[in-house]
Amino acid sequence: MIKFDKIIDKNMKGKFLITGILNIYIICCLFLIVSCQKGEPTKYINSIIWTKININTWGLNSMFFTNEKYGFLCNEQGTLFRTTDGGVTWTSSYKEILQQSNSLFFLNPKYGVAVVRGQYSKIVLSNDSGKTWKIVANPLSDSTIALNAIQFIDSENGYIVGRGGVVLKTINAGKKWNVIRTPKIDKISDLNSVCFVNKTIGYAVGGNGTILKTINEGNTWIELTNRSTITANNLKSVHFIDEQNGYAVGDWGTIIKTTDGGKTWINNYTGITPFFNSVCFADKNIGYAVGDKIVYTTNGGQTWIDFPEFKYGVSVVFVNSSVGFILNSVSILKTTNAEVLNNK
Repeated sequence: MIKFDKIIDKNMKGKFLITGILNIYIICCLFLIVSCQKGEPTKYINSIIWTKININTWGLNSMFFTNEKYGFLCNEQGTLFRTTDGGVTWTSSYKEILQQSNSLFFLNPKYGVAVVRGQYSKIVLSNDSGKTWKIVANPLSDSTIALNAIQFIDSENGYIVGRGGVVLKTINAGKKWNVIRTPKIDKISDLNSVCFVNKTIGYAVGGNGTILKTINEGNTWIELTNRSTITANNLKSVHFIDEQNGYAVGDWGTIIKTTDGGKTWINNYTGITPFFNSVCFADKNIGYAVGDKIVYTTNGGQTWIDFPEFKYGVSVVFVNSSVGFILNSVSILKTTNAEVLNNK
């Protein structure tokens, strides 16, 4: 135990002071790891178990898991958290370059790409599990245009969407990006989320109910809907289960679904009006939408049920039909038995 009264003793030798400081640093590091291990099991109303894992931070705003074990979180201040055991423990490191990161995507446990907002938007790469990052060239002539979301469909091909309808594409794992759509040309609303079903077919959603689709590897995009007939609300997230079935969520309780590849959409949610940030499905039946509140469906979006145990979510992801994670600003929720709802 460190005697702090000895530190201020004018006769105390310098080596004891240095030792005391080092001990404090070690204790703080251990406290961070332990605090990230605390879990609070919460049983779901239909037998699914979500475990709350507290992270010793605040302002978490991005999450990505490459598989059941390897995952990354980042907060607004630029602290990157990494787990190799499915979220049981986390290590952290401060990365100034990641301040105000919008979206993370790791192609494997070592190679990651992030988009960062701020006065100037940045695209950054890491090839050592997030220990170091480097900036790659932003192809936009106006670097103040916000870049909002990123997705890779394989180890080489990826997309970024952003303000004013901008779409960027890479074919070499993010080392170089090309502009596909620009605000000047297309004059559409901001794009907030992108989802590719396969290498050819992809969707992007954004402000004022914007829904775009590509069928040629992102080289050209068409607007799918007359926004006034579906929704004029801001869409924050899109998730497709296969080429035909997909969902988008957004402001004012918006949850819309298509079963014909985006030709037609129906509004699926009739509850109160939260703002949803993210949607993801474990399989064709079980899905979650998170935002000002958390709701789930067990019948492919026909009905949605409130998840009252937890009140807020930044994003949700399932790595398979059983394992999923929900992020909020200070913690994550984890389940390993999501498929149990299919037996109800």
